[in-house]
Amino acid sequence: MLHRCGTAGKQRDNEILNSGFHELQKYSATSANIAQLVFQSNITTLKMSNLGDALAMGNDRMRQRMLDTMAQENRLRSAFGLQLLSSGDQLETHSMSFSGLSDVYEQFMLDMAGASEIPATRLFGRSPQGLNATGESDMRNYYEMIAQMQERHLRPALEKLFPILAISAWGETPPDAEITFEPLTTLTPSARAELESKLSNSVIEAYKAGLITRDEAVRELRARGEGMGFWGEVGV
Repeated sequence: MLHRCGTAGKQRDNEILNSGFHELQKYSATSANIAQLVFQSNITTLKMSNLGDALAMGNDRMRQRMLDTMAQENRLRSAFGLQLLSSGDQLETHSMSFSGLSDVYEQFMLDMAGASEIPATRLFGRSPQGLNATGESDMRNYYEMIAQMQERHLRPALEKLFPILAISAWGETPPDAEITFEPLTTLTPSARAELESKLSNSVIEAYKAGLITRDEAVRELRARGEGMGFWGEVGV
């Protein structure tokens, strides 16, 4: 059973990696193609009479003379902004429109973020888009997903590995040893004070009303502050 669970987990990890890799390939190819389009945004064409006949019927010397002439004309245009043409030739410039490319590029970025399960604001370092958008909900979902993966994948492995490491290092496993994960976010002082107040007010009110004892209030405060650095020493 354990082997089947492990195999299923590896298959899921491979599916996630393959999905992310395929999206990365498409994103990279799209970015490269857009860059090529930028370099070709202005294309100049030169219409020359009997060009096909000169290339097909002329000998190597004639073709080389024609290519040399075109090269000299191109150099003159680059140096002086002046294009010299024969009376029957015609020069045209074609500009390319880039409308819609940003939307296509944006969609590939979103697909990449979805496949990797990382918010686009974090994956690409972009500011949140939309009216009054802060990206807070996206980051909260991302951190919750990481916390679930820690509990689902890391904790079972660490709980098996820790006793072995403890016996190797200290000769025994401490009875009060506990595996905890560091918080994924760092609260500002104001946000920390607000969260601490929200978590403690109901406990304090219940204690004042006589609904719980002091020891029960201390245990509840410690439980609520566990993993956040709150009230670890309360009641000591």
